[in-house]
Amino acid sequence: MKYLAIAVLVAIIAGALFHYVRHRDDVPPAESAAGWEQR
Repeated sequence: MKYLAIAVLVAIIAGALFHYVRHRDDVPPAESAAGWEQR
């Protein structure tokens, strides 16, 4: 069960990093902080 929780956390972190890297150039820095909740 411990490994399942670790795997879920790693998947969430990896997904967030992947999403950030993909959309880093599209979004202006001022809008990115406010737009996180809407996405």
